[in-house]
Amino acid sequence: IIFTSCEFGIFDLLRESGESLSLAIIAERLNTSLTGMEKLLNCCVTLNLLKMEQKDDRDLYGNTEFANLYLAKSSPKSQYYTLKIFSDVLYLGMKYLPDAVRSEERIESFFRYMNEAWSLHGREVLTAFDLSEFEFIYDIGGSCGALSKELIAIYPNCSVTLFDLPEVVETSKKYHAFSETSQITFHGGDFFKDPIPEADLYIFARILFDWNDEKCLQLLNKVFNHSRT
Repeated sequence: IIFTSCEFGIFDLLRESGESLSLAIIAERLNTSLTGMEKLLNCCVTLNLLKMEQKDDRDLYGNTEFANLYLAKSSPKSQYYTLKIFSDVLYLGMKYLPDAVRSEERIESFFRYMNEAWSLHGREVLTAFDLSEFEFIYDIGGSCGALSKELIAIYPNCSVTLFDLPEVVETSKKYHAFSETSQITFHGGDFFKDPIPEADLYIFARILFDWNDEKCLQLLNKVFNHSRT
């Protein structure tokens, strides 16, 4: 229900309108049937995603605060692309994920998903411990660079190297358009096969859960042997 509502743009329409709208107006603007849209809207009301009020003998639908904040694309806290990834990729089965993210469009959606995720809790994670003493940091499997950007924003005296597969690194550079003076640099490679240079701190964010214990120990031993501290 949430996936479908996001795909149709229901939450975007209601947020941009600034007022509650009738079923007829919503169906017309989104080019859907009245019957189908009515059922979908009422399901959203049941899930507390939409609110319904009666005015002049008409049912009017509007976003709840939750929908305005997290489900409308124009919100700074939007989780639209997170839901899109869940709907288009993860929900269909993790075994299809490699094929799904090979195209540039899918990679961009995946990057937006990661950005949205870190926008919610990135600062809290990175300030849970004082990392100001670490000057050289490696963001292992840094993907889109969202965590790296958050790091230099919180700790301006640090420099961060994003380590990921070469094709991911190139897409990340293109996606974020990092300036030459940025404190973020890039290292393309395979962290299982290639050497990992010395650093003061290594960050594995959303990486270790992808691998079995043997692989995780291999990575952790590798960075332990190269850590400066």
